[in-house]
Amino acid sequence: MMHTPPPRPSLFFKEGLAGIDLADTVETIMPAVVSIHMMKDGGEGAGSGFVIDGKNGYIVTNRHVIKDSQAVAVSFAEGGLREAVVIGYDKMTDLAVIKLKGRAPVPEATVGNSDTMRVGNTVIAIGNPFGLGSTVTTGIISGLERNMNSGPYDNYIQTDAAINPGNSGGPLFNAAGEVIGVNTMILSKSGSSAGVGFAIPANQVKWVAEQLIKHGEVKRAAIGVQVAKIPLEVLSEFNAAAAKGIVISAMARTSPAAKGGLRPGDVITAFNGTPVKNPAHFSRSISQMAAGEVVEITAYRGDAPEPSTYKVELTAFVPPPEPDPMDQLFQRHGSMRQPV
Repeated sequence: MMHTPPPRPSLFFKEGLAGIDLADTVETIMPAVVSIHMMKDGGEGAGSGFVIDGKNGYIVTNRHVIKDSQAVAVSFAEGGLREAVVIGYDKMTDLAVIKLKGRAPVPEATVGNSDTMRVGNTVIAIGNPFGLGSTVTTGIISGLERNMNSGPYDNYIQTDAAINPGNSGGPLFNAAGEVIGVNTMILSKSGSSAGVGFAIPANQVKWVAEQLIKHGEVKRAAIGVQVAKIPLEVLSEFNAAAAKGIVISAMARTSPAAKGGLRPGDVITAFNGTPVKNPAHFSRSISQMAAGEVVEITAYRGDAPEPSTYKVELTAFVPPPEPDPMDQLFQRHGSMRQPV
């Protein structure tokens, strides 16, 4: 009797696995990707970026790419070199915006919604590794919301798409050709791709870029607390709702949170009705509000069975002095974690 093999699982036909040709997508998105060339005291430098506003010539890249540059120029895949000026940068997220000198418009990238991405989705990285320019690699999203201890707003997308020195600031696209991240660092002992790269999510990039274009700097709000996950050894002491929150580990007595009635040890579960995911999510969300705005914080205190609501008027965030968080990260971890 002839044996009939079972049907192939539908998994093999889903997005991102063998047999999917991305050539048409790459051809469409490549014109908005740029190679960045810098003159610094130590010589020349190279990085990547993408056009976020083609009408006005605004380009997003990493801050560490253009930091301390004496001159900046960009080249597109079609060739030619264009001068650019630095509009502003944000040391808290390692993002920067530069602007083309001279004529516009130029092709611009479509920025997608990074919140919709899932582990396993296909991604495309385009950049300028080792100064080669216009190099395409593909992979998948390996992880989401990675905390690399580079600052309070960590929320990296992890990918196995090859990212190497020179890729910094370049876009990470989804299979539809939308930017869903900015390639920023790798985890590697050799200094080259080991299949563990990290990108800043596009939703965070959009907000920072808008701030830089509008103000030349990022204006954030602050609530004046330090928050942390609830320690595992005491997690069982909280009810199910409170156990999903984050604990206030420290605050100044004159902080907005203290003035609003919050105290160290309080467990925050929501702000303006939005559940808190983790400390970084809370810090990012608060920071993207405006100074003077009043936020409603839902928090548990002690063994209270129900939470209370506290109204807190936010104040302006004051950035820490140099050295910045990203510099400290790379100094601490050396070749294990490094910008690309």
